[in-house]
Amino acid sequence: MFKDSEIAKGIQLGRDKMAYFLIFGIAPFFKENFMKELLLCEHLVIGFDESLNKISQMQQMDLNVRFWCLATNEVKTRYLNSAFLGRSCSEDLLAAFKEATKPLNLKKLFQVSMDSPNANFKFFKELTSCIKEDPEILNMGSCGLYSVNLAFKTGAKCTNWKIFDFMRALYYVFKNSLARRALYTLYTNSKEFPKKFCAIRWLENS
Repeated sequence: MFKDSEIAKGIQLGRDKMAYFLIFGIAPFFKENFMKELLLCEHLVIGFDESLNKISQMQQMDLNVRFWCLATNEVKTRYLNSAFLGRSCSEDLLAAFKEATKPLNLKKLFQVSMDSPNANFKFFKELTSCIKEDPEILNMGSCGLYSVNLAFKTGAKCTNWKIFDFMRALYYVFKNSLARRALYTLYTNSKEFPKKFCAIRWLENS
């Protein structure tokens, strides 16, 4: 590896040195390219969730971003950033959100996806008031994925095809059955088996 470089040949990588290379060397490069890609997008969907970080003993807000990738012509979801909060009232959420989404233009926000505590709804109102010019953020409720998931679920029930029962049965047909798994692999040359179906995660099962 790196036979053309005498310097690279002499590098010895331990755990700490590898961590430094990744954090301070490679990571900024990927982050810069990622931000350039996001800045070219016309619309963005940002989702966040808060949970207790037991190490730092602080509230951690993780953000992901969903966008249309111009290179592959498909929707992609990527981790964006994390923010740490002492408190999680709406004002703190808004300040942390704006800081964690720099240098993105929040006027490109198409929707904000979040869970349902009242503090988050107040945060949404305050964020909307900060973005006074058009286009306005599309209000699809607390979680856009949940709304779309319910739409798929309703459509599946209307067909009367008993899709949910069928999907659940696929999992249990092969569960703890070595003979069925062996025959399935023999005739299909596939070792991928149906995962356990969850009706409230319809889109993730598809």
